[in-house]
Amino acid sequence: MSKISKLDSTLITNVRFPLLLLVILSHCVIIRTTTPASFALNGENIFHMTELISRSLGAVAVGGFAIISGYLFFLFPPKRYLDLLKVKAQSLLLPYILWVLISILAVWAKNQIALQIGFAPGISDVEISTLNRLSILELMILPFNGPLWYIRELIYLVVLSPIIGLLLRYTKVAFPIVMGVIYLLGVQIGVSNSISFYFVVGAWLGYTGRSLAGSLQIPTYLSLINLMAYLYIVLFLGDYPWYSTIYGISSMVLVASIFSLVQKLTGNEAFSCAMASLAPSVFFVYASHAIIFINLFRGFGYASPLGASPWGHILIQWLTAILTTISAYLLYRISSRFFPRVTALLCGGRA
Repeated sequence: MSKISKLDSTLITNVRFPLLLLVILSHCVIIRTTTPASFALNGENIFHMTELISRSLGAVAVGGFAIISGYLFFLFPPKRYLDLLKVKAQSLLLPYILWVLISILAVWAKNQIALQIGFAPGISDVEISTLNRLSILELMILPFNGPLWYIRELIYLVVLSPIIGLLLRYTKVAFPIVMGVIYLLGVQIGVSNSISFYFVVGAWLGYTGRSLAGSLQIPTYLSLINLMAYLYIVLFLGDYPWYSTIYGISSMVLVASIFSLVQKLTGNEAFSCAMASLAPSVFFVYASHAIIFINLFRGFGYASPLGASPWGHILIQWLTAILTTISAYLLYRISSRFFPRVTALLCGGRA
């Protein structure tokens, strides 16, 4: 069994909560397309810009999580496949099932109560229709708790891990390169091509014993140049047929830049202490933040005077992200304080 260096262990601990914040921000948007913004400076266009940027960061953050998962998975390979399945059933599959069931129950109860008392911000026709239309199994596979799609893809990759291990052994660096090409070309392979690519990159780093911190170092000037290119791509090139390819290339560099930036911040003791204290909550907050919080906070915002202007919409988006993060974290603290065993179960032993 390999050993993880203190540098890599600290980096993984410190980067998890920043990645989580990007995920939450990306889920607080309304848009579901990449329709480009214009160069106008009016409120509606500025709001559209903030939505485009925020939405794009979710894939970047999940890519970072996938690298960590692949790295740790192949840095500490299991001795037997059956042992692996048993461990992952407790750390991935069981929490996945429990959080989907919690989500179904919570959303159903929220809509029923809102309908009974006439509380418009708590009523969602989409949620009601989905719950009435789909079976429990379909809601599980979907999954109904949207952010858990990453956990679902990770479960698929764990099941396929013996094949991934063989490909790493016999094709070496060619495997992550091929996966990168598949990702950039948008080829459908049954499992998310983006998650698969980043997972395989992390797996290759772990399998070959490379340092995660050392391998994901990006010069500051290159990070800044790529950041400007990334923003331009996301804001103005969303309707081009090759958008997904150039976005994929720029997002790869951005993922590495985030790890590189966090590595630099690790030298700050206050930052490292704060991230270490927040790290145990990441899985819980990730799994719980989109269940009710976002829709309620955003609903309150749009029902308030802020909902009357595009500038207010920008503030609503950020307030929703901030209040959702705080609420989900406080829920974690309460749960871990009064129900430590249940919390550990919901977090797959990570809490």
